[in-house]
Amino acid sequence: MQMEHQIIVVTALIESNDNFSNQTRLKQLNEVLKNLDENNLLILPGGFLNFTKLTKMELEEVEVCVKDILKQQKKNLVVCFGIDAAQGKDQFGLAIWPALRNKSG
Repeated sequence: MQMEHQIIVVTALIESNDNFSNQTRLKQLNEVLKNLDENNLLILPGGFLNFTKLTKMELEEVEVCVKDILKQQKKNLVVCFGIDAAQGKDQFGLAIWPALRNKSG
């Protein structure tokens, strides 16, 4: 017997007028996630985070921070967003999934 799996896609647009910090954006992500149920995919805008120069260490810190937010809220969903660096000349896309499992699987 084949079971269907439905993927729910949610987007969130956050107004900032270019006046934001990465810390406030991560707090906003935390608030957005509080309002989601069992959604499978959250898509945030490109340039959600911004760095002068993005290093491997900063990228890893972002991944850990987003995974921690998802784990604290027990959210098993994928979060996709963009990071701008070098005043928008460098652009990166990330998809982060904490890979939480339920007790049976």
